[in-house]
Amino acid sequence: MTRHFVSDSERAWGEGGDMRKVFDLRSKELEAEAKEARRPKTTTEQMTELSRQIDYLSNAIVEGYQDESGARAERKRLMDELAELRAKVQAEGRAAFLAEWTPEVTAERRKAWNDMVRAGKFGAAGSGRVDWTALRNQESEQGWTHKALLEAIKHHNL
Repeated sequence: MTRHFVSDSERAWGEGGDMRKVFDLRSKELEAEAKEARRPKTTTEQMTELSRQIDYLSNAIVEGYQDESGARAERKRLMDELAELRAKVQAEGRAAFLAEWTPEVTAERRKAWNDMVRAGKFGAAGSGRVDWTALRNQESEQGWTHKALLEAIKHHNL
């Protein structure tokens, strides 16, 4: 757990407070840190921590603070672990995308999108000009993007 400010126990110590109070405060802080350490980390938190460790090792190697061969091996291991997490996140995202964008849903949304384009909702029909504000507002309103629609059409060969 990264602390950006002076902890309560450090403040009590600096103010010359009662030692019992200092120890009680520090005990509570340690309990909170231990609880945070036991909490399961999200994939994003894991990826952030791995990136931080990789950066640290990269700097240590360049600056010569650590044994180069050992640090390089550890860095490689961490980079492989990070690549696995990224692949897992990408696979989960792809699975969620395909679960939402079934061929039937894709065909239905495609028809609705084409009807809006033909009606001139995103600019004058046939003019070739697009009102990007209207297009983005429509995407926000409907909860899916034109880009996602095109990706689903390509995936389902529609």
